[in-house]
Order: sequence, then structure tokens, then C-alpha cells
Amino acid sequence: MNHFSTISEAILDPFLSVLDPEKRVFWPFLVASLVLALWVAVKERRERSLRSFLTYLFPMKIWLHASALLDYRLLFAKALLRLVLITPWAMSAFGLSVWWVGILNKNFGVVSPVSMDKTQIMVLYTLILFIGWDLSRYVLHRLLHTVPFLWEFHKVHHSAEVLTPFTLYRSHPVESMLYALRGVLVVSAITGTFFYFFKSQAIQYEVLSVNVLGFFFNFTGGNLRHSHVWLSYGKKFEHIFISPAQHQVHHSVDEEHFNKNYGTWLSVWDWLSGTLYVTSEKEGLRFGLSEAELNHDPHRVGSILVFPLWAGIKRLWPQKLPVKR
Repeated sequence: MNHFSTISEAILDPFLSVLDPEKRVFWPFLVASLVLALWVAVKERRERSLRSFLTYLFPMKIWLHASALLDYRLLFAKALLRLVLITPWAMSAFGLSVWWVGILNKNFGVVSPVSMDKTQIMVLYTLILFIGWDLSRYVLHRLLHTVPFLWEFHKVHHSAEVLTPFTLYRSHPVESMLYALRGVLVVSAITGTFFYFFKSQAIQYEVLSVNVLGFFFNFTGGNLRHSHVWLSYGKKFEHIFISPAQHQVHHSVDEEHFNKNYGTWLSVWDWLSGTLYVTSEKEGLRFGLSEAELNHDPHRVGSILVFPLWAGIKRLWPQKLPVKR
């Protein structure tokens, strides 16, 4: 791959994301979130002119905030790094699934396909893939907050001072690689196990080649999670599903919101683990990190990419202080 081709791909990648059903910013997901945001605007505001709607949906103080502008620049910087550094080492979930089937065959012997209705297999496979995907994200997200070394990288995401749908991609490349590795390992383990027992019948329900449940949750307001639009599901449903308001609370700098709502789509994991915070009335939230917590300049791409690495290294190999006598 020549340099010009690499740079061109990096420039185009963020724009092409709106055409990729596997990305949360896929254009139908954006449109669906826009419709939900309009519904919230009608509920919150008496004035219903087009101008008032546009002002509510696209406040320039948020979309042109220095923090948001950094998010846009980081999109392109990470796209270039991903092409140069990550893509050559990318692992195939399918390849690992085949390897896992081989391990199972070697240790437990080849088994005849389990006799089940094809529809039942598809439902079971689709559901377990979704649950495994969501639970593994919860576990990794919680580790990113509780393991000091990992927190140094996750600080990049929480240094956002305003939230827009593009804040989703405000993450350090190390964190992005961890999430990608988690996804490959989880999918390959579940898929390989289903291949072992059900052979070619292990097929999930998909919409545009995406797990139907994941597609549904992205379609029902996924992009409002990082936004100024307060959409609460109410206390009853928020014990099962993470609402956009709950994730906004997760980003809050208020101490009562610390270490709450780690879930992606399901809040059951937070409920069971005691990290659930349910919402109702709109809360005034502030975002970002304190000066004491920051390990980088939240408005500079170079600082975001380099200094968390240095902070992480110092966590692993802390400087030894001289012993006082």
C-alpha cells in the first residue's frame, strides 16, 4: 500500500462510516436518533418552529465546542493509525472460530450435529451472541475504570467536555484495540462452539449482515447516548436497558454518578453488580475530567495519542522514591 493510498483511505474512512451498518453512525441510525430527538424536543419545548428545532438539535456551543472539534480531528488521526498499525495485524473471527472447532474436535471428539429446529438454533445463536457481546463490553468497560493502567487510556474518552455522536470514537488507540480484540475473541468462541455442536446450522438472524438485536438497539436511539438530548426510559425499563440519559450520567463529573452505568445496551449487568443508576427527571450534568485526573491536553490530538501511553508506562513501572533516613 503506497503512502497516497493510505492517506486517502484514512481521509475517506470517517465519511464511509455512515454507509456501514456495523457502525453506530450508519445513516439510518442517525436518522432514527434525529426523529427521537425531535420527539424529545416537542415534549420539552413549547415553541415548535423549524428554527427552534434546529437550535435545539444542533446548538453551536456544543457542535463547535473545542472538545467536539477535537473529536472530529481524532476520527481522521485514528483512521490513519488503524490502517498503518492495526490492519496488518487484524485477526479473523472466522479463522479463530475454525481453530476453536479444531481444539474441541481434538479434545472431545467429533460430534454429530445436535438435533434441533433450525429456527430454534438461529434464535439461540443470535441471542447468545448478543448477550456475550454486551456482557464482554460491560466487563471491559468496568476494567477500564477500575484498573489504574487501563484508566490512563480510558481518560481520553472521559475528557470530552461536551457530548455528540462522534464522542463515541473519542478513545485512545490502545482502548480501541482492546475492544476490537474482545470482540474477535467473544465472537470466535461463541461461533466456534455453535459450529462444533450445530455445524452449518449455526446462523444468526441478521439485518444488513449485522446481528438483528444489535441493529435494533442502534436504531432505537444509540446515537443519543453521546448527545445533549435527555432521553430516559424510566426506572422500570432502566433496570433492563441502558437509556441515553443513563450513559450521559456515566460521563458526569458529579461524585454521585461515579462508577455507574457501565453497560452498553443492557443494564442488567449494572443492576446485578450494584453499579446501576436509574434516571427520571432531567439532571444538569457537567462533563470532562478535573485537572488532577487529566494526563493529556484534551484539545490536542498529539497529546491525546502520546501522553496516556507515558502515563500508562509510569503506572506499570512507577518511579522509586528515595528512602528517607
